[in-house]
Amino acid sequence: MVVVVIRQLTKTETSATIFASQCIYGLLLALPFAARGVVHLGSVDIALLIVAALSAAIGQLAMTEGFRFLTVAAGGAFQITLPLVISLGGILFFDERFTWAQALGGALIIAGSFQTVVGIKWTRKQI
Repeated sequence: MVVVVIRQLTKTETSATIFASQCIYGLLLALPFAARGVVHLGSVDIALLIVAALSAAIGQLAMTEGFRFLTVAAGGAFQITLPLVISLGGILFFDERFTWAQALGGALIIAGSFQTVVGIKWTRKQI
């Protein structure tokens, strides 16, 4: 749904406006949970948070701008791979493990996304 909404908004709004509205809504949703416990941060922590925020903002702006040039199907295929990328990060950085069912699901996500983006029609002979 998000890809469809962003695709429609790119016809009338800039990527920066779309991103700003996402930030405001995200802030409003997170603020009640974040306000429960105030944490005092050191200068290194604040610097790291600023770098992380800038990196996320640049990435989000680039992705939103990219959706302007993709079909909804291709944009959706990229969005659906996000859980897989997060899982792979867990494996690489936190020594997490996949079960066989999770590995099979990941392979199906990659195959389905590839087929959607590239447009290959699979037949029984090709499989």
